[in-house]
Amino acid sequence: MLNIEKTLQDIQGLQKELAAIGVGIELGEPIENDEVMTISAPCFFDDDGDMELHYIRPDGNICDGGCRGETVEFREYRMRLIDRLARYYEDEAGSIPGKWAELCGRKGVPLPQVIRTRKEGMEDAVKRLRGFIKDESPELSKAEYKLLENVRQGRDARLFMDSWDCFGLVGRGLIRQDYWSLADPGYSGLTELGERAMKGYRNHVKNGD
Repeated sequence: MLNIEKTLQDIQGLQKELAAIGVGIELGEPIENDEVMTISAPCFFDDDGDMELHYIRPDGNICDGGCRGETVEFREYRMRLIDRLARYYEDEAGSIPGKWAELCGRKGVPLPQVIRTRKEGMEDAVKRLRGFIKDESPELSKAEYKLLENVRQGRDARLFMDSWDCFGLVGRGLIRQDYWSLADPGYSGLTELGERAMKGYRNHVKNGD
């Protein structure tokens, strides 16, 4: 089986797997000549409604539009997508009480059953999504490992990390960022996924992979 055939089969399988827990992604027609299929998910849209470009290439690899347009194999892309979806729905569920209080003009008003059910559905989806990748670790380069190690040790990120590094590692859910400003990127350590990535890298080095 060709790489592209395997990737198309895998992404369609992932679409069904996600649909089974109420999470939807869309697979669409290519837009450019170097695309075979486009991928759309709710977590790809920014506050202005602009969407990141994610697509499958003719060689079977996938362009991750949320990470500098980096091209990765399906296994890595699957994990990145599932993690992003989990973070997206976690944020959506967490924002519901505040939005309801704002709509009501005051705090303390109980959520209607229909909204509470929607919130609980999102929270359940987050648990299931994280369960899909609980035993997996993201791939890291040697340079990325060193960057994460510096963050883990609490070093001032401005001394060793440029904005592109920040964009990539925060976007992949490896670094916890509490806030952002020009003076301070607001890193407070590694996420659970970031810790797993470092452990996975050490295991690969140890085993000579």
